[in-house]
Amino acid sequence: MFQDYVIRLSKALMYMSFNPLLYVGFLSVVLMGLLRVKRERKQLHRKLQPELFELKMLFQGIIFGLMVSFVSVVCGIAIPFDFIVLIEICTLVLLLLFHTLGFATIAGYLIVNYTSFGGVFYEKVSPDYHYFYISMAVLMGLLLFVEGHLIWWKAHQKTSPSIVKSNRGRKMGMKIMNRLWLLPILVVIPVKDIPLNLEAATFFAWNQTTWIPIFIPILIGFGIKVKTRPTVEMSKRIGGSIFVLAIFVTGLAIAGLINLYFVYASVILAILGRFCVQMVHFFQEKNQTPLFLQINNGVRVLDVFPDSPAEKLGVRTGTFLKSVNGIDVHSKKDIYEALQKNPTYCKLVILDDKLLPKELQTPIYENDHHELGIIVTE
Repeated sequence: MFQDYVIRLSKALMYMSFNPLLYVGFLSVVLMGLLRVKRERKQLHRKLQPELFELKMLFQGIIFGLMVSFVSVVCGIAIPFDFIVLIEICTLVLLLLFHTLGFATIAGYLIVNYTSFGGVFYEKVSPDYHYFYISMAVLMGLLLFVEGHLIWWKAHQKTSPSIVKSNRGRKMGMKIMNRLWLLPILVVIPVKDIPLNLEAATFFAWNQTTWIPIFIPILIGFGIKVKTRPTVEMSKRIGGSIFVLAIFVTGLAIAGLINLYFVYASVILAILGRFCVQMVHFFQEKNQTPLFLQINNGVRVLDVFPDSPAEKLGVRTGTFLKSVNGIDVHSKKDIYEALQKNPTYCKLVILDDKLLPKELQTPIYENDHHELGIIVTE
């Protein structure tokens, strides 16, 4: 019996390799990495992370996908093949900008009720189409939980710095958080919806219906630019908001077992709520003072290069640099000139979280970065 389940799950994973969304995800993160490196070389004259760094981040969601799959199987979530096709189409068309499961559910409802294809679609999902809508809504809520968690814990790690001009023409720094996560989700599909080329798959009977288990790749995209506050604070604020949204969306989806109108409400709430979270961030960034501007009484560090003397000293994004080798600094040029005072040794004075001065010292070797690896706006 155990061997039979292993074979079924292996075939379910095999069919995911035929899914075009899997390769869209791979190509997307590779392109993201190439564009990031091109921008960093242009602005900073050196890349911070390798070109395939985003590809490594892509797999951070796999364990969460397996957890959602377990909940999906335990709860009996079932999705017709037509809905899976709609999910993929919405993902490709909307380019990961919106909650694609919500739009796929709406698309399925509109097809059933308001198009000439509705009869065919209805025949495939009838008589359980209400249950399939509930399954889509519950899965949408579960994915919101995962999205909130990934943004809370992962989005702020190793973000990419960028230097741009403010509305007044001054140089300022910002951090770019671009992430794409792959979640392999196990769902079951009614056999009557399976294309002919999948008929050789292993099926099982449940609730007087024959089903096939299959993994589908779900892509969760997240991208923002942060100028007014630390990235850790921003990711936790956005991730926490999405987590709260997931609670209400999932609750309404489960309430759909009583009345289908709760499912419609959960879908609308997911789409509008996720959009509002993004818009709140946009207006906060627009109306508040940038964090990484040149200041008169020191330099705020935008980022540091990996394995540089600054990183080894514990200098991080947002560190307030007061002086170098006893010379007060106000720009990148000041840092470079202060380092020439003693090319083999460096003493920094930074301000800690309580704005108290703290001294850091390090020897400088021949192959070290000529500015300690500190990235500032000016």
